[in-house]
Amino acid sequence: MPRSKKPIDNKTVNPDGNPNLLEIKMNMEKEIPYMLDLVSDNNTPKEILLEIFKKLEFYKLHRNEYTGPIKFIWIEKNLVYNPNTPAEVLTELANNPKLSKITMYRIVLHNNTPPNVLNKLAKNAKKEVEEKLKEAADPNTSEEHLKKLKKLAEEDQNYSVLNTIINNENAPKEIKELAKKRKKELREKVRKGRRKQDEIAVRIALAHNENIDVETIRNYLSKDPEAAVKLALTENPKTPPDVLTKIKKYAIKATIKNSNNKKDLKEYEDILKGVALHNNTRPEDLEELAKYPNDVVKGRVLVNLLNRKILEDIVAELEKDESLRLVNLLNRKIRENNIVAELEKDESLKYFGMVVRSIISHDKTLGKVIEEVKKVGKSNKVMKLVEYCLLPDNNIQLKLEEYEDFVKFNGGRLNEALSRSPKTPVEILEELANKKSKTIRVLLAGNSKTPPEVLKELVEQPEIEIKINVSKNENTPSEALTKLKNYSIEAIKKSKNKKNLEKNIEILEGVAKHKNTSTKDLRDLLANILNTEMISTIINNINMPQEDLEALANFLNKENKEMISTTISNINMPQEDLEALANFLNKEMISTTISNINMPQEDFEKMTKKIRLNVARNLNTSSEDLEKLEKFDSDSKVRKAASTTIIKQSEILEAYNYFGLLRQN
Repeated sequence: MPRSKKPIDNKTVNPDGNPNLLEIKMNMEKEIPYMLDLVSDNNTPKEILLEIFKKLEFYKLHRNEYTGPIKFIWIEKNLVYNPNTPAEVLTELANNPKLSKITMYRIVLHNNTPPNVLNKLAKNAKKEVEEKLKEAADPNTSEEHLKKLKKLAEEDQNYSVLNTIINNENAPKEIKELAKKRKKELREKVRKGRRKQDEIAVRIALAHNENIDVETIRNYLSKDPEAAVKLALTENPKTPPDVLTKIKKYAIKATIKNSNNKKDLKEYEDILKGVALHNNTRPEDLEELAKYPNDVVKGRVLVNLLNRKILEDIVAELEKDESLRLVNLLNRKIRENNIVAELEKDESLKYFGMVVRSIISHDKTLGKVIEEVKKVGKSNKVMKLVEYCLLPDNNIQLKLEEYEDFVKFNGGRLNEALSRSPKTPVEILEELANKKSKTIRVLLAGNSKTPPEVLKELVEQPEIEIKINVSKNENTPSEALTKLKNYSIEAIKKSKNKKNLEKNIEILEGVAKHKNTSTKDLRDLLANILNTEMISTIINNINMPQEDLEALANFLNKENKEMISTTISNINMPQEDLEALANFLNKEMISTTISNINMPQEDFEKMTKKIRLNVARNLNTSSEDLEKLEKFDSDSKVRKAASTTIIKQSEILEAYNYFGLLRQN
């Protein structure tokens, strides 16, 4: 809601030609909060955001006059988060040398940031890192230089700068120790996912951005000393072949140097994996990577070669590799759209997902995959495979023998996947019901394909989680629901534990909703549980008889207005009860009641008055409709409400007009 009625023109000046500072001060106090509201709204058009930015730049010249609680930087921050912010504003913000790294990061990610701005930011980032590296490697031991070196060791966010300090022979031992400590802190931040607002995040975002020029990638980003930036480049489809070659050489050299350091080695091997899968990687580089002693790297090389249909001799060599047995099952017609997203999330299954998808989509059988997986002994991959096959949103049809093979192959997680899936045959679900695992029984109780006989047996289990799921299962028979109702009513009477009380109420809610719940059980629930939500649920049950609805309506007429709308909507509701309930109507119930064919004329008139009153109070009602209500409505309350709303609308529109929102009109 706007906070000022009539903003003042910032161009007001004194007779001598100087700005009227008092008027500007008053203007800022009113408009700054309003400006923040607008830039925070993703529906504000770009023309308005541009005007706000210009206004903000003017106010910055007089920032000393402003004493309000809102900081100018908050407006700038919301501008870079707003998807409608125009390119001119983002360009101007990017030119600010004092801009925070998080704001710069958001500018790089913004869809409206022009390529020339991205190129400039990349160039500046390279220059900034080079200056720090030069300072970190300087052998100078003067007091002034050591002071700068110490600051870098304590605060810098670049591994390359910290490593340079550590390797600087002339750097004092205590400064080297500070650099090592800082490096450890940064690793911990990366592990916890907190490194999103520093300067490296800006360069990583630049390396990922597909709008950046190839020449900028080649001249600036490819020369960045940080491994994380190089990894980002391997994921950018625009990265050219010559840059990928340089990145490959850098990563191979680094893996040799850090062969004894597992953390660093993984970082550089991740870069090689990216190069191995990139569509622009040169054939000779793929040939070299095919010999690299890492199965995932070799597997990605093979996938890349098969996709591009090149280097048949290298493919033949890789197909002989025993460690790539699964990859060698890959159909040569595989394409990117055949990658299984669920399997791709697991780093160890990056190429396995492609294998599975290819075989399943072409052969419609899992026999070969299961056989090969067993030979390799990768039981975790069988789990992943089965879980994918059992997902309800794919078209994979399995044979009963294959399900039986799954049950025999492994217990635990595999059986849980089978118990959870609605695709599992009834015969297998019945077999799983004999397992002793509590988790399996809970999953079976919630499976929409579990047969009624199994659900009747599960009701007898002591675990309350099983009972909750059975109460919500559409296959649960009436006698099982009766047992659940009796169990939970008694448990609630005796319960002193809040958690158990809530779980038993959840069971009763499931029973109250269930289509198989008998009339007797619904009556028992009404007699024992006078809870608003529960009564509303019971009222909606199709098995609720007319005589009970009539009795309940009298109770509701006196006690519980909020449940009336639910009662009205029941087709068994008689006319006399509709008349009695009309006095308690609220706006949520209007449409439900009007639609009832038994609605009396006098109650219809009362209700339409309430509708007109709500329309008159609504700020979104058109001015033409409000004027009609103000002049012609038969009710004085409606006329007065319309008049008040017209005044409010004029104040809002006048304030919005200052920022150009009405310019098109």
